[in-house]
This record gives sequence, C-alpha cells and structure tokens, in this order.
Amino acid sequence: ASALGWGMKPDVRQARHWLAEAVRRGSDDATAWQKACGAQASIACLTKQKDFTPLPIGAATPDAAPEPTFETRAAVLTTELDAAIVQGSEFAVFEGFRALEEHYLLYSKMDLYLATKVRSLAVKETAIRARLGSADNYFGLIESSCLWSSAAQEAIGGGRPEAGLFFAKVAVNKLQDARKRIADLDPAIRECFVKVHQDRYRYLADIFMGMGRFGEAEHVLAMLKDFETYNYTRDRRREGEAFERMPLDAAQSASLTAFDAATAALAQAGAARDRLVALQAKGELTSDQRAELEAATTALRASQSAFRTQLAALGDTVAGLDAKQAP
Repeated sequence: ASALGWGMKPDVRQARHWLAEAVRRGSDDATAWQKACGAQASIACLTKQKDFTPLPIGAATPDAAPEPTFETRAAVLTTELDAAIVQGSEFAVFEGFRALEEHYLLYSKMDLYLATKVRSLAVKETAIRARLGSADNYFGLIESSCLWSSAAQEAIGGGRPEAGLFFAKVAVNKLQDARKRIADLDPAIRECFVKVHQDRYRYLADIFMGMGRFGEAEHVLAMLKDFETYNYTRDRRREGEAFERMPLDAAQSASLTAFDAATAALAQAGAARDRLVALQAKGELTSDQRAELEAATTALRASQSAFRTQLAALGDTVAGLDAKQAP
C-alpha cells in the first residue's frame, strides 16, 4: 500500500486495493489504518497514520524497458491461463486465475475481475468434483465455502458489495451443506470437526458485519449457535431447522442455478472422457472404446465451449448486481 500508493505520484486506487489485501491477509497495522481512514481511504489520511511510511520508488531507470500496458499484460496472463487449463494442471490453473484476478484488481477493473472470478470458481469446483468424486463431499464443500468467502472479501474490497453479498451467502450455504455430512458421525469423530465449523461461521459473520449487513450477520451467528446446540442434543425434531440455508433473492438464485448447471455439465463431460483415458493408460482400447473416446473428447470440447459462453453471461450478471453503484 505504501509503495504502490505513493510511487512517482500518489495513486489512491492502488493504495486502497493493497491496503484491503493487507487487511485480508491479517496485518494488524493495515487493519488499524483502514479503521482510521475507511475502505475508501485517502492518501492524505493514510500518511497521517502511525507507522504508515510512503516509500517513493524514485526516478525512472535510464534505458529500462517500459512496463507492459494493462491490455498487453492481460493478454499474456489470459494466454497462460488458457494453456494451463488445456494441460489440466490444477495448480497451474489456480495460479493462472490468481494472477489474472490480481491484475484486474490492481487496475480496479471490477467487471473483468468478477467475470474472471465466476469462471475461476466454476473451474475450481469442477476440479474439486473430479478430485473427490462428488460435489457433496464434506472436504470439497469446506474448500468450496472458503473459495466463495475469499471471493466475497475481494469483491467487497473492490467496491462491489452486492456481488460480495452473493458470494458470501453461497459460502454460508456451502458450509451448511458440509455440516450435514458430519451430522451422523460418531460423536468422538464429529468433535474433531466442530472447531473448524465454529471458526468458519464466525469468519463469515465478520464479512457481513464489515458490510453493515447486520441481519445476515445475526443469521450466521444463529446458525453457529444452532450448530453447537444440535451437535450435542441431536434433537431430530429440529433437524430441518438445524440445516437451514441462507435465503437468496431472485437474481442471486438465478445466478447460482446457472452456475451449478454449467459446472455439472462440464464435470459430467470431463468424467466420461477421463474414464476412457484411464482405460487407455492401462492398455490397448477396443475399436468401440476408441470411437467412444473420440466422441467423448468431441463432447468435452463442445461442453467447454458452452461453459465459456455460459460463464461469460453469468459473469456479466454478477457484475450487474452492483450496476447502480459501479464507477
């Protein structure tokens, strides 16, 4: 925040972005500075804060290559991401999305960021399904909840509270779905998961509190209390209430339905091809299996193309949640 917010001249947008990122990563100093100056902090306010020291970058280096333009860098990152997706490396895909998202955040291109984040979430959820064999796996649901809550924090930090609210609600509901998966475990084993859920409920409640959405925050804290109570009483008469989900409005529900349909179709197409590729690795395929593999590969490409189109439209919809507030 100090370096990018100062540089050759004050750049308040970059200072705000990196200050929010420092807060998200747990910096006590950054939290104190943001509390004093607000999310829309000014350079003048920040420079008055204790221990906030602007770090001038200095004069330009003679004969140094110019920094790539926003468009040039975005094109390079997009090409690298597309290559990672084709290669199928989950780590490379994760890093590719992270780099592209940070690039858009750095330049406050929030529409592009949200479109990329929605696609990122969909690709990562598809990978979770493939890795764990189901969308309903406990660990997959916890991982998914963390991904959506991180997206909420970034959207809020970028000045898109309605998109952040949507992401946060989905994160809560993923956590509630995960909770169902431990309900019938032996008490001694279930106890191991209690602390994880307590921390996640409190973290998500803090997100809503930071947005000034006190009703939603109270709802999440009530879920936490109910979780703790139900965990010990096991009152089956309250089972439906115990696993209730946070309600979504019509636009949020439509967005989530479209998201789930797109990821499910891509996962199904990928699983069909993966099964045949696994057989191929073990030995020679029959002529029927080779034809089936060719058809499955064609179907997967078509599914990937449709996936891109669907997610692009969904990204526009999520960006439009804050249409009236967008700069």
